[in-house]
Amino acid sequence: IASFALCGLAQAAPAWGATVSIGDAPAVVETNGGTTTALFPITVNLDPVPAPITLVYSTTDGTATVSDGDYVAASLATLDIPAGETSALISITLNGDTTYEGNETFGVVLDNSTSGATIDVGTANGTITNDDLEPSISIANASISEATANTLLIAERCNVSFNEGANLMPRFPVPEGEPEESWLVKEVE
Repeated sequence: IASFALCGLAQAAPAWGATVSIGDAPAVVETNGGTTTALFPITVNLDPVPAPITLVYSTTDGTATVSDGDYVAASLATLDIPAGETSALISITLNGDTTYEGNETFGVVLDNSTSGATIDVGTANGTITNDDLEPSISIANASISEATANTLLIAERCNVSFNEGANLMPRFPVPEGEPEESWLVKEVE
């Protein structure tokens, strides 16, 4: 019997040939505070599963990031699927905020199976649907012909409305799987 160790756990590798897959989580609408949960479905292709399966998984940043407080990271976390079960859920905590960010995504990766089951589909995405109002700026009665000479007059006619602490920097579409920062560097080089 072959055996292996991961994170200090030693398991015998069974010969029953189960494969495990993770699916995308349904989109979750963020809240203005508190937390919600993204649920990633796990499926096992063997019914009945003769022995427990333990999966090791981690989260990965996309446009949603741990550093922005969008979700709670998982690093080498475990999920136990009892013998006889063919499905389970990985639960990732999402943090609400009042910042307009547009919809954001992040990922979950199945790093390993400590029980010998083979990982078939090992990556999935979660989407956090923004529920915050987009900042807006409007100028009332803006028919002034010489704007440069009348900057103060124009400023006095502006009605500015935005959420306190909101990031007003523009967001641009980024190619699938490309972090925003590295994409920007490639664009300006």
